[in-house]
Amino acid sequence: MKRGLLWAWLILAASGLLTGYLYLRIEYGSVSAFREAMQRRWLWAAENETVLRFQSFRGSVLPAMQEALNQRNLDGWILWDNRRSRTWVYELLPLFVDRDSFSKSAVPQEGQREFLQPFLYYIPSAGNPFKLVHPIDAGLMQGLPGLESFYLNRQDWDRVLKKSLSGVHRVAADDPHDSWVAAPLDGTGVEIVSSSELAPLFLARLSSVQAEQHRRAARHLSELIPLAFNEIKGHVEASQPITVGQLKKFLLVQIDRVALRTESIPLVSTGRATATPYFSPTYLDNTLIQPGDVIVLEVAARMDEPGSVYAKAAWTGFVGRSVPPEVEQRFSVCAGTRDAVLQAIRAAVKEKRTMTGQEAQQAAGGFLARKGMENACPHPVGFSLGRTLFGPGANLDALLLPDARPLLSDTAFSVEPGIYAADFGVRSAVSVLLLSGELAITTWPVQDQVVPILQ
Repeated sequence: MKRGLLWAWLILAASGLLTGYLYLRIEYGSVSAFREAMQRRWLWAAENETVLRFQSFRGSVLPAMQEALNQRNLDGWILWDNRRSRTWVYELLPLFVDRDSFSKSAVPQEGQREFLQPFLYYIPSAGNPFKLVHPIDAGLMQGLPGLESFYLNRQDWDRVLKKSLSGVHRVAADDPHDSWVAAPLDGTGVEIVSSSELAPLFLARLSSVQAEQHRRAARHLSELIPLAFNEIKGHVEASQPITVGQLKKFLLVQIDRVALRTESIPLVSTGRATATPYFSPTYLDNTLIQPGDVIVLEVAARMDEPGSVYAKAAWTGFVGRSVPPEVEQRFSVCAGTRDAVLQAIRAAVKEKRTMTGQEAQQAAGGFLARKGMENACPHPVGFSLGRTLFGPGANLDALLLPDARPLLSDTAFSVEPGIYAADFGVRSAVSVLLLSGELAITTWPVQDQVVPILQ
């Protein structure tokens, strides 16, 4: 019986292949002729910039984007990606979709097929955008407005891009030196500048719904830290100290319990491990959290809802009934650094003055310099928060990647300094909403003293 079914399946498969082969022979003469015909069709489309789809821009972000380009004397903006190396592009592209004619396939959504080849979307300062995509990925950008062109190989890509941008003088791109953008335009006189200030205008700013989602996530996180400290206390008092790995699992269970979602494993460090910034052991870490340990906890999550934005909180505790003076003293410097940053941003908001990310870090540096501890915080004092943990807005960084982008209204970010030495470190992180005329701390209360966990 099984052998008969197998033979039947083989016969059907063979007949299907034979039918396909005969069709190609009748229609094209040979398989190679079919391949050449398809190649001619694709090359013709690339050469003549065939219009496959054109939609109105009603309800899209295009007018605002073009206004931003004109304000910066830019002729256009090149958005492109290859194998999700620029994940923020996938957040930006759906904003161009005309929602009245949007059919879920504007760009690949979660669970759908990804782009297999590089693609490009060009937004001019006036007129209609255009798309450059490989035939393998035809249809994946069909919901986006503009002209669609195909390319078969790198030579096609270079030729179409060069032709499409003829007459253009100044464009923005994520990486002005990337060969996929710079090489086709080399020698054309087109100046390519960084687009780092453009993306936050449209990705970092939160809607009223997103701001409320962020507030709820921040409130839940603020409630999780005391639960974790109580978990440590219960284990110590029962003479069954909890391990670092067990506490990380406990925090993840609590995050899930309150309908939060996270791609960031909770950070738990204790003892000398706290001296390492952002120390992140695995769930298998069997280090015991014992009396006399300094412990730093950090949790970051967002509501498990579409479009929600991350919040982050970090607290420092001490496993004891009272906190040693040296631990309290070091934390007071950390809290003072945090408050110096917040005060500087508040002053800029009150004066209606733009503050950049690096200026916010410099406020922290000035405070630490007055304490004679200039090098005590070797990392940025804050990061943009978005739909991913590290958002598209300005970071509070003047050390590693000095960020000259402005802190925009209606954005979220963290303020999270740490003070580290060889024996132990301390840290405090709060989430902040920068609204029009207001700076709102969303993780509350703000930690002013180290928590004596066994008290």
